[in-house]
Amino acid sequence: MTSMLDQYEQASQRSKQVYAPPIRPDISTAGFIQMKFQDDGPIFIKQKVNFLPSDKILHLVVNNNIIVIAMANNLLLRIDMKHPDSPEEIDISKFAMNMKMSGMFLDPLGNHLLIVLISKSQEPPNSPPELYYLHRKTTKLKQASKYKGHKITAVGWNYSNSSETTTGPILLGTSKGLIFETEIGLDGDKIFNTSLEQYWRQV
Repeated sequence: MTSMLDQYEQASQRSKQVYAPPIRPDISTAGFIQMKFQDDGPIFIKQKVNFLPSDKILHLVVNNNIIVIAMANNLLLRIDMKHPDSPEEIDISKFAMNMKMSGMFLDPLGNHLLIVLISKSQEPPNSPPELYYLHRKTTKLKQASKYKGHKITAVGWNYSNSSETTTGPILLGTSKGLIFETEIGLDGDKIFNTSLEQYWRQV
């Protein structure tokens, strides 16, 4: 089964084999001048990298040169592409004993990571969904307890936010079609949400 990148690469190779006429303006039947300055370069480039994950990759998110990879052995691998030779391993086993990851969301600055865990069991009684927060400058997951019971399936990040300590106002979408407006951050060792009492609200 070929991947999308494989198909793209094969199509690009075929297009290079087609004879390209000399670059010149052509007048179409509609009277427009069509001019091709040079061959279009490839949009994507596939190349091998020297990376061997310790287990099967389940989720991967990238933003602002920060890559976070979630693997089946409950390890997160956080890689700063500016320093790719010193990745951080984060063990989340104690949070995922009877749970499995269903989603992972990274903000545009690469500072704030949200992790959604759901019960492994499909039969009741099963554990309610949980939301965890991980800041770029720490390796400790913090539970956002106010969101327990809500399976977050989408995050609308605040692209105007420039803070390293807080997400700024964001939107969280759930599997039940609910949308919540909130703000999450880290204050020392504790997760805070200035909006939980005043501002965490359904919209």
